[in-house]
Amino acid sequence: RTFTSVSADGWRPRELALLPDEWFDELLAIFERAVAARPWPAVLEECEMSFIPKMEEAKTAADLRPIAVLSVMLRAWTSAKARKLLDWLHTFLPWGILGGMRQKAPSDAFLELACAMENAFPRSSPFGGATADIGKLFVRVSRVGLAKLCVGLGVPDEFVRTWMELFRTTR
Repeated sequence: RTFTSVSADGWRPRELALLPDEWFDELLAIFERAVAARPWPAVLEECEMSFIPKMEEAKTAADLRPIAVLSVMLRAWTSAKARKLLDWLHTFLPWGILGGMRQKAPSDAFLELACAMENAFPRSSPFGGATADIGKLFVRVSRVGLAKLCVGLGVPDEFVRTWMELFRTTR
């Protein structure tokens, strides 16, 4: 999305993309110091909200889809941290975890299921299965419960603390 408006920190994604790679190492170092020092700089806690109607004549809050826009710099930093975390999780999560993983997609489950059905058919083998689409699960799961799960999986405490603080302080 290179043609977006300026965020609260004064940057546009296309401007950030034009910076040399070495600059991103400095950006990461600045954010690591901010995480260690706390509190966050106020500009990083700002979040702009837009509400997009889900239907032509939205009448209630449930008819609106909230879109949160954080600082471009914060989004760049959290993306880098999330990539590192997903790479680490990929080393031990079961093969069936497909969503959000590099070189995997939830659609891979359908291919796996189709292959199993294809193999069962010629042998007249009994076959059963089910799938579930839980696309909105992330908004329904308790953040505290998810944080405890992350800690139980071995996600570094500093990552979990920073993530929870970001939810607590964003305004």
